[in-house]
Amino acid sequence: MSYEWALANFPWRMLDDLRGAGCTATDSTGIHVHLSRAGFSSPCHIYRWMVFIYRNEAQVKAVARRSSDEWAAFTEHDRRAAKHYAKGARGDRYRAINTGNQDTFELRIFASSLNPAQVQAAFAFAAASVEYTRQLTVTAIAAGGWGWPAFATWVTQQSTYWPLARQLEDLQCAC
Repeated sequence: MSYEWALANFPWRMLDDLRGAGCTATDSTGIHVHLSRAGFSSPCHIYRWMVFIYRNEAQVKAVARRSSDEWAAFTEHDRRAAKHYAKGARGDRYRAINTGNQDTFELRIFASSLNPAQVQAAFAFAAASVEYTRQLTVTAIAAGGWGWPAFATWVTQQSTYWPLARQLEDLQCAC
């Protein structure tokens, strides 16, 4: 399922129906977004994406609305191992980025939600982070491209990622 397909076809109303039926999203659950390994252009692209996620831990946790060292840990080991993961090494499951799946990377960072805008923003962050890092050049990285302000500015210039842009504004982390 592509990001565009999800926005157009996900049963968004179901989230409201579940909330109306008494369902709740708790702190002990999360949204895990799987990203196809085939969606990355190269191991270098995977590396840029992972480094971006790890270098912006505080902002990523704010956008994800979750901080879980038990189920979605950011670890120093994983930060150092990004180049090995980009080349196919597998890591532990309960990490911010689960690299243990053969065909996908699993972003385990997002809080659960029955709010369509929050789920849309989670999908948008997953897709936007991949697309943003796809186009990062050495020159852009040297000019601060791995930093959150550059990403947040880029997101606001991409109408496709409007749910994320709205959430960045709401959370006041648009920098």
